[in-house]
Amino acid sequence: MAVAVFLTGIARADVKTLQNAGESDYKGSYLDVDGKTGEVTIAKEFFNECRWELEKDGEFYTLRNAAAGQFKGYYLDINHKNGRVVLSEKVSAGCRWQMEKVESAIRLRSAGASEYKDHYLDINPKNGRVRLSEKVSTGCDWILKDAK
Repeated sequence: MAVAVFLTGIARADVKTLQNAGESDYKGSYLDVDGKTGEVTIAKEFFNECRWELEKDGEFYTLRNAAAGQFKGYYLDINHKNGRVVLSEKVSAGCRWQMEKVESAIRLRSAGASEYKDHYLDINPKNGRVRLSEKVSTGCDWILKDAK
């Protein structure tokens, strides 16, 4: 059973990586940003773009891209028209995430007031694309680590 948690020991704007812990071909992949397009992707190896500032926002968390480049400071967000995981320059309801602790991993669940509320950050096992899922699947488990 997943339990909503506030992570202790996280200071404001701690820089972290999110590495997928799911049992799939994408296990070990990092949540990433394409530095040219701003698309939220995954990377098989750690790159500078795989760095995220984790900030507590009331009872929720926001994740900001901590990589150098044109998308530095952009928030992990949800496009409310189509449910795609995107970057946003400013905080919106889709930028708020709840963290659930599950064994040695976490799950990020959308906390924004939209039809995608309570959907999980996931990796599509067929094509490796970052997506939202209504139900928990293997791609929803992430390991939160200090960035290198």
